[in-house]
Amino acid sequence: MTLRFDGRVALITGAGNGLGRAYALWFAARGARVVVNNRLHEGVPSSAEAVVDAIRAAGGEAVADHHAVDQEASGRAMVEAAYAAFGRLDILVANAGGNVKKPILETSLTEFRQNLETNFWGTVYPALAALPRFFEASYGRMVLTTSAAGLFGQKLHVPYAAAKSALVGFARALAVEIGKQNVRVNLISPYARTPGSRHAIGERLEQTMSPAHVAPVVGWLAHESCECTGIILSAGARRVRRVGLVEGRVLELEGNDVGALWAQLNDLTGAKESRNSGRSALELVPELASSV
Repeated sequence: MTLRFDGRVALITGAGNGLGRAYALWFAARGARVVVNNRLHEGVPSSAEAVVDAIRAAGGEAVADHHAVDQEASGRAMVEAAYAAFGRLDILVANAGGNVKKPILETSLTEFRQNLETNFWGTVYPALAALPRFFEASYGRMVLTTSAAGLFGQKLHVPYAAAKSALVGFARALAVEIGKQNVRVNLISPYARTPGSRHAIGERLEQTMSPAHVAPVVGWLAHESCECTGIILSAGARRVRRVGLVEGRVLELEGNDVGALWAQLNDLTGAKESRNSGRSALELVPELASSV
């Protein structure tokens, strides 16, 4: 199926280069009108304007937005920019982020907090600003960005991983809370060669690991035909897979010797995905049912 976004408006943060730029070009090529967000850097031409120029040159519609994502007022301003330019907002792709590779004991609390401001709050601010508008329209699609560091951990990336992991909890809880609305909240964990990952992904993988190969996965999560919510998809190099949080079988604890159960606890054969904290709790402690 060829996905189209005619009549839809997408706000994409961090869209001046890398993954965000690829997303903006992809949506615009399929009929979406795009708000291209990327902060300005002193003495450097606007990367957001460059993406807008590319979209317009290809016959699409787009406007640039230069608000920094780590400011509370910026989330509201981005959403209002979409309404000022196009009169609506249907899709939020929260892609903006940043990272400093550094040992945890060499990372100051100021640096830690700034990482959270950019990577966690920089997603939450626009998401919370877009949500009332989505409710008013009875429609909305959010695609938030986590990472392998946040899902599985990574050396020298503790603040970044903490922020990206927090977004998993945010997105999944939000998806449960607004599940009856026609608003979907999902996560992408991308693998691509971008300005931020070139230190780890060599030049010979420039084409294989192009951000353009992630864009169709984000596009599907943002399409009206996608009814999934609260899921995580990992994508890169023209490949995609589902990421799940699983729980193993329940074992009876006799005494206090958890170590004696470790071999069985560590065996996740037959483990199933956990989608709701209430059901998960009842499976572990069915006695809770009598207190509901």
